Amino acid sequence: MFYAIPLENRPSWRNPPWMTVLLILVNMLVFWGPQRSEENAQERAARYYAKSSLPALELPAFVDWLERTRSPRAEAARQLLKLKRTDELLEGLQHERAFLRQLRADEVITPAHPRFDEWKRDRRAFDAQWPAPFTERWAQDYAKDAEFKPWTWITAAFLHASTGHLLGNMLFLFLFGFSVELALGRTTFLSFYLLGAVGASALAGWAYAGKGSYGLGASGAVSALMGMYAVMYRLRRIRFFYQLFFYFNYVTAPALLLLPAWIANELLQHLAGGQGIAYMAHLGGLLSGAALMTLALALGRVKTPC
Repeated sequence: MFYAIPLENRPSWRNPPWMTVLLILVNMLVFWGPQRSEENAQERAARYYAKSSLPALELPAFVDWLERTRSPRAEAARQLLKLKRTDELLEGLQHERAFLRQLRADEVITPAHPRFDEWKRDRRAFDAQWPAPFTERWAQDYAKDAEFKPWTWITAAFLHASTGHLLGNMLFLFLFGFSVELALGRTTFLSFYLLGAVGASALAGWAYAGKGSYGLGASGAVSALMGMYAVMYRLRRIRFFYQLFFYFNYVTAPALLLLPAWIANELLQHLAGGQGIAYMAHLGGLLSGAALMTLALALGRVKTPC
């Protein structure tokens, strides 16, 4: 993937990009605060689950349910069951709300089952240890029966799935954020960043509706900054740093060339069936950011000459 660093408007102690720094800190505090606490509690509950009677009673029934409902995850789940990959199956089970409703209504392990009392005791103990959802509550929900929660279009942009996911997004937030903040001013920059997150989430919500997963991460909002950056510098020649396998180099070209290149990349990745990455959120961010910066230029709100 290409990325760019402007030759002008580098951060300085005289005019530091405080809003960009604040956004980075908020993302880090959320991930290493409530998200990490939730993850630790889930790991403790998963250890209890593995030692209890629950895997033997619930997981075969869960895999059978996936097969009956013709879930695309059924075949992989059957292989995990054969390999006794309890943690991965538990994660899938905890995200299948329809199965959980049946399980907790005693429709999977019924009172007629010879081990019903044992299962009920262990399931109650496990549920007591499993933490109240934080990440799922504030992430964008793509499930078929998902409740409409428009505020998650912004809150999802402050959640991350892993340390690598967080650090990668924060790197690009810093690379593009400081230039855009210096050009727009802190208040407009923050407003445009949040609007970029909304635009990214809106397109992702349309593209992934009914997929049964969650959207989270700052990459949509960061993509909006990238779109703003390309429009802001337009024909100004800047350095494009790129990587081709193990080869690194840069070329100098007009900044606006970045925008169609990024858009084409996200579309191709989406059409190629990229898994685990919300390419449509990136595309929504790019388009939103480009539109917002075009508006700012038309209104004369950009401090940096283009």
